[in-house]
Amino acid sequence: MVAPSEAPPVPLAGDALINLHFAVVAAGRSRFQQVQEKPEQVAEYAWDFSESDSLAEAISMSYEGTAGQPWLGPLPGFHMAEPEESTAIVTGDVPWLSLALHGDTDIPAAYFDAAVTVVEMVQGAPQWRTWWSRAEQRDLDIEIEYTSQAERSCVTTRKGRAWASFRKNGSRFRGLNKGGLAYLAATDLEAILTLVSTSLSLPTPPQVPRPAHATPPTRRDDVARARLEELRQRHRKRS
Repeated sequence: MVAPSEAPPVPLAGDALINLHFAVVAAGRSRFQQVQEKPEQVAEYAWDFSESDSLAEAISMSYEGTAGQPWLGPLPGFHMAEPEESTAIVTGDVPWLSLALHGDTDIPAAYFDAAVTVVEMVQGAPQWRTWWSRAEQRDLDIEIEYTSQAERSCVTTRKGRAWASFRKNGSRFRGLNKGGLAYLAATDLEAILTLVSTSLSLPTPPQVPRPAHATPPTRRDDVARARLEELRQRHRKRS
């Protein structure tokens, strides 16, 4: 922890400081209490930083096994956004939001393009950057899988990052035109960002922007989609 020669110690920040906190706890109660009583001792001990990952993983698995739901983390008090990080997010100097779409079903180009457009608009909007600067995490990764399996949602955090993972049924694309698909992409991201806000105890998020051509489905569209799905189900049964 101390630099060679007579140079003063290099101050820790970001992930290095988080890993040190984890390593102190992983070293056991006795060592943890010693550091609490005499913080200067932290520079005199050879910490095993590999234990920090094991500790975080053990906490996550233990919580999920006991509570039946994913650990949302982070460990209390172990990470607060550095002042310069929050300032950079608010001013738009660093990207903080990313999106990945994939699945075992085709994703319509109109939906894909609209989702990317919405994320880009959110990424660059000052009010959204201000909202995210209140998070303890540096960035947010959204992953959506489109499949025939049951839908699910999960928001987790680890080492200063947040992940929002979702599984959605690919049948939701059926019967929608370009405007309807764009509207669906915007409302999907709105629901995801609302869940992220709740999971991370953030303020109410701003209004999610919609592409100019996004049009909500009409009652007639809904009836047509329901009828189409009914016919598909009948066809499957006969097959």
